[in-house]
Amino acid sequence: PASLRTQLIWLTLTHGVVDAYALSVPFILPIILDRVAPENYRAFYAGALAATVAASTSIGQVGFAWLADRDVKAPFLLIGIATAAVGMSLLGLAPNLPTAFLLMLVGGLGVAAFHPQSAVAASRLSQGSRGLGMSVFIVGGNLGQAIGPLILILAYAAWSTAVFAPAMVVGLVLCVALGRMYIGIARENIVQ
Repeated sequence: PASLRTQLIWLTLTHGVVDAYALSVPFILPIILDRVAPENYRAFYAGALAATVAASTSIGQVGFAWLADRDVKAPFLLIGIATAAVGMSLLGLAPNLPTAFLLMLVGGLGVAAFHPQSAVAASRLSQGSRGLGMSVFIVGGNLGQAIGPLILILAYAAWSTAVFAPAMVVGLVLCVALGRMYIGIARENIVQ
């Protein structure tokens, strides 16, 4: 099994990837709206889609934290990264507004599912240095928020919308590669 420090590093990296998906939404919104929203209503739909992602990522965390606190033995870490990766990556290819709303909701709930258990795990994996461990974990998310959209913008400039669906591969590969470690984190450090 991986050491606690190694688990924290991978959890921090995953936090960066999940937050990169979430913060790519403002970049993706104009692309979607130009394609599927009536011109006179684009500002309305931009607000509605932004509210959907904000509500699902923030309010959704309360629901997933509540489930975790009630000893629901679900691997929210894995579910969160996979769902965020798929929902947010396919969002840029949404063929219509209902699909865009659904993908935004699914991706946002994936981000929400990941955060409560990952934060608890980061704290526990840090053991005697919880403040430092949580700081490193949070910085990982912030770096993902900063770097993820920049990478997406550069990739979009080179390949247009063809970059969106393959963007999910990063999250899915990380999810599969770290699946055993995350299930171990969930069992040993979160769900007791």
